Amino acid sequence: MNTREKDLECGCVLKMDSNTGLCAITNPNDEKAPPKSFTFDGSYFTDSTTENIYSDIAYPLVEVSCWPFISFVDGK
Repeated sequence: MNTREKDLECGCVLKMDSNTGLCAITNPNDEKAPPKSFTFDGSYFTDSTTENIYSDIAYPLVEVSCWPFISFVDGK
């Protein structure tokens, strides 16, 4: 979380399982509501490092493939 979110004592509403690619978002205003879940081919949480992401995604494309490759990663 950024400094503002920490100062406001915000809680994390996102849970991720990198093994299954499952992302679940909870509603902080309605604790009884079930989380909204989404499944992706891959997911990386805040504890992921650039090295993890590179070795999982970019390395096989850059080092093994003979095709030119550019990777764009957006982390917000």
